[in-house]
Amino acid sequence: MNRTPASDLAYTLHVNKVSKLLGYCVFHDDKDRKKLETFKHWFLTPNDSPYYWTKEHYLLITKRHTNKLNEEEEQELDIIAKDYDNENYLIYKNVPSICSVWCVHYHVIKPR
Repeated sequence: MNRTPASDLAYTLHVNKVSKLLGYCVFHDDKDRKKLETFKHWFLTPNDSPYYWTKEHYLLITKRHTNKLNEEEEQELDIIAKDYDNENYLIYKNVPSICSVWCVHYHVIKPR
């Protein structure tokens, strides 16, 4: 488990209630979602349910509601990843079998 029990429960309830039952995208349909940085094809937002072992935990989300990247999104992702890698962040994508949100998104993490 990557979250504390309390944050994992809150996260699971939120995802199940909002995205699965209502057909609502927790990334794209949340008009109040804070955007820390915006790129041409991506935006960076705080992770509402950060993993307990992280010092900082953000999500890099495509502006387009999709589960497959196009060439321009992939190219920009490479540039963004290099910039964050230089700042000692880890960037990864969950494997589809354990990914809880359908839309393409990457975790941007600074470990403790």
